[in-house]
Amino acid sequence: MPIRLVENKTMVLICAEVDGNPRNASFVWYKSNTIIGAVANYSIRDAKSKDAGYYTCTGSNGFGRKNSPIVSVSSVMNHNTIAEDNTAVLQCAVQSNPPPNIVWTKHESNTILHRISNVLQSNLTIDNANCLDTGSPRRHNSDSDGVSQNPIVLAIGENLTISQHIIAFPIGISSWTFKRDENSPETTVYSTSNCSTYNVTNHHICFSRLNLTATNFGLYSVIIVNDVGKATFTYNVIPEGPPEPPINILVACEITSMIVSWRPGFDGGSQQSFRVIWLNIKTLKTEYSSEIMELNQDSTKQYIVKFLTSDTSYIIYVEATNKHGIVRSSDNDNCTTGSDCNTDGKEVDR
Repeated sequence: MPIRLVENKTMVLICAEVDGNPRNASFVWYKSNTIIGAVANYSIRDAKSKDAGYYTCTGSNGFGRKNSPIVSVSSVMNHNTIAEDNTAVLQCAVQSNPPPNIVWTKHESNTILHRISNVLQSNLTIDNANCLDTGSPRRHNSDSDGVSQNPIVLAIGENLTISQHIIAFPIGISSWTFKRDENSPETTVYSTSNCSTYNVTNHHICFSRLNLTATNFGLYSVIIVNDVGKATFTYNVIPEGPPEPPINILVACEITSMIVSWRPGFDGGSQQSFRVIWLNIKTLKTEYSSEIMELNQDSTKQYIVKFLTSDTSYIIYVEATNKHGIVRSSDNDNCTTGSDCNTDGKEVDR
């Protein structure tokens, strides 16, 4: 049976049915064959739908390894749209133990549209839907801070264009502000072109600035106000530069090889590549992998290092490079390869 996530709660996966003699010295957790942790018990904190998937762990004691059964973690979410003048039925299906209380609200309003207790599913019906019903009905505890998650990266001299899609009725009044950073004073700024478009409920609010200089990079915010309320959206515009250091370096050692995984940092606005670096503690010799190109910035990377010396400790780093510079991970991981002999002193086939 799949394990069902309780939203925003912490779940602990235990590396069960993996034991050895001597007891396991190391554990590695995988999600869909990607390393996510090197602990016996792995915690999923503030569970979200993205945490659904297949998990397994491996225990190793230098003489062998054993995999745990696959753990399946599932969750559900849904979205709805409806044509004007029709009846809209919005569904909210949750997976929770115990069953939760479901409360429907609209936009950022605290007005409760519908409430039901101790259920796993709830429907909200909107009769004769019209533009005044336009919005995103939601459950409480939804996250939306109005801040762009990904920065806008441009070079000095390039043109800036920001476009924000707005659903609002009546049409709101918009204004833009700028500040260099969170601690700087805020000033009103004006678009160099009239690029915004409007219709009854769907609008594109646009801001443009030509030939960026070094002083034009920072936080741009648009504030939209109408008779119903106010919304603010903020964009971080940054100059191109070196990539951010890779993070979450994790290593799983075998007898003469190791699997290295890491999370890429922001690429600095240019394509980045990586190299794995490992230092042999005995010989103090440092070796480098071949260049590893980044294809998807949001995914965890992996690289297998082969032909290592058995029963040897290594220190592992990851290096990121783009056209603006090279950075090395600020954290590292240690790894000791296993012994190449079994308990009878015979060499193990590799």
